[in-house]
Amino acid sequence: MENAISYLYGFVINKKVIYKEKTIYYTDRGIFLFSEVDDAPKVYQIYNFIKSMNNYSKYLYTFYYNIYGDIITKTNECSFSLIKIDDSYNKKIDFIEMIEFYDWSYKNIPIEYKKNYTNNWNTLWESKINYLLSHFNNNILTNKNYVLIFNYYISVAESALEYIMKLKEKSLLNYKDVLSHRRILSSNIKLDFYNPLNLIIDIEQRDIGEYIKSLYYKDEDYINELHYYLKIHKLDSYNASMLYARIVYPSIFLDDYESNNVSINKYIDFNKYENFIKKIYEVISSYINIDNIDWLK
Repeated sequence: MENAISYLYGFVINKKVIYKEKTIYYTDRGIFLFSEVDDAPKVYQIYNFIKSMNNYSKYLYTFYYNIYGDIITKTNECSFSLIKIDDSYNKKIDFIEMIEFYDWSYKNIPIEYKKNYTNNWNTLWESKINYLLSHFNNNILTNKNYVLIFNYYISVAESALEYIMKLKEKSLLNYKDVLSHRRILSSNIKLDFYNPLNLIIDIEQRDIGEYIKSLYYKDEDYINELHYYLKIHKLDSYNASMLYARIVYPSIFLDDYESNNVSINKYIDFNKYENFIKKIYEVISSYINIDNIDWLK
């Protein structure tokens, strides 16, 4: 593969590094992240979208062209793209950098893309819950060790869904569509945050919520991080409520279930999890009044 990459991109590979299960090549033309592509139309869509934004190379890692002038290369082994990165790719992204990124993207997302964003977490969550319920029930024999855990977190997901449906009924939808990410993890590093293949259009509370949850599951200091975010970025009631709902929604468990990676020890302490959610509500509501979820009061 390395010989093919060298030929197809016209550079010399000096070193190959595996970092967080990702392949990185050090070459005489710079440092590149190797990313397999299984949905070429979506990659071209992301590429064209980013190219339409002002000053994108300041805020994002960029696609690199092969010798045919294409951002996707097809070989007998796979289809892939190379993303040009820098030597600080493992640097942690803090909230100040995140907010700057969201502000830049909000100002520069072309209007035709903004028109297609509908802030539809309720639709997506309802679809996900129904799909996973059907999958679980159709595989009940293989899932019998996880019945208690699965039913618990599905009920949490349903509570988060009910919460935002009520919120939309009574609130003005005062959201800002920004470049967000499919998932934000701890630690939140440049390699993931500035990778164009991780991007979607959503509200920033998606990212912040996922980041806070990932801190909880790594037993890291989510409380001070959340305080810091709320201090530097004043939220109105609607966006504070959306942040709360995003943290309540158990996306990390649902992701692990879908990837067949559920650890009973990670998820079985329901009291600890509920205390986490109660603490989140306590912190957010100390800045602005929001509704609570009834069974978590």
